[in-house]
Formats: sequence, C-alpha cells, structure tokens
Amino acid sequence: AFTVYCPPKDNLMLHKALQVAQEGDIIVAAIDRYPDAGYWGGLMATSAVARKIGGLAIDGCIRDSEEIISMGFPVFCRGTCIRGTTKRGLGLINHQIVFGDVIINPGDLVLGDDDGMVIVPQQRLEQVLKASLEREEKEVKKATSLRTGVTSVELNNLDSVFQSLGMIEK
Repeated sequence: AFTVYCPPKDNLMLHKALQVAQEGDIIVAAIDRYPDAGYWGGLMATSAVARKIGGLAIDGCIRDSEEIISMGFPVFCRGTCIRGTTKRGLGLINHQIVFGDVIINPGDLVLGDDDGMVIVPQQRLEQVLKASLEREEKEVKKATSLRTGVTSVELNNLDSVFQSLGMIEK
C-alpha cells in the first residue's frame, strides 16, 4: 500500500502521490469518509495508467467512473460524486492511515477483485498466504463433493444446528 491521507474536500496529496508512487503501487487514500466530493477522476486515472500505478483504493468518492472503467484502471471507492475538490490542504503520504475501521501501513499488501478488497499487514503475509492456500484446498474438495450430489447441509454437518434451533423436518 502506498498510503495517503487527504483532508476533507481536498485532493492535493493524491496529486503528490501520483508524482512519487512507483510502478505497481496501489494508492490507498483515507479521507475521513467525506462523501461530498470526487477526489479522483479521469485525468488522474489517465496519469496513473501512464505511470503504471497498480490501482486506487479510496475511502471516499470518485468521479468520471465510466471513463475510469473504460481505461481498465482498478478503483475501489465508496461511491461517486461530481463535486470537485480544492488543492490546498496538507495531508500525509506513506504514513499509517485509518481506512474505514482498518489500520493500514505503507507496504501492506492490497488485494482486490470484483467482490471487494483486503489489506494484509506485511508482518502477516506468510501466515495469511498459508491460511489462504489451506482454505482454497478445502474448498476444492468441498466443490468436488457437491458435484456428486452431497448437499451443503451434509457437507457442513448442519443438521445439529437446525435441530438446536428447533427446526423439525416434515
């Protein structure tokens, strides 16, 4: 994560981040969830694509979303807002930030897809990778069983849960 903090209604630090971020960096911006401004738009995305920035995660809104989607530039945001921002507020670059309820440090791993995103602290990379691979292996086995006709109730031993909730089969 290339972390950025912007004060409400101001995107000056995002412009600086675009200047100093390296190829492949994911810019992660905290803006105190202020929803009434579009902190990032098509021009900034154009610059990010040219500089080979890996993506943007912002705890706020963007604008020009269709244009950004057409560029193929990955963005995770809370929504869209057409209002512009000022460029006068001092914020932070590559410092610890709070994104929603998550503390993010520079260098943390950022992963995302159409279902959402996850932040993995640097010190937990090996542990999370191991757990992810184990879970994936279990899910492959479960999918194999489900394809043979086994139900998810049987697979996950859920009959006892239903019984404890007083559910009686008829």
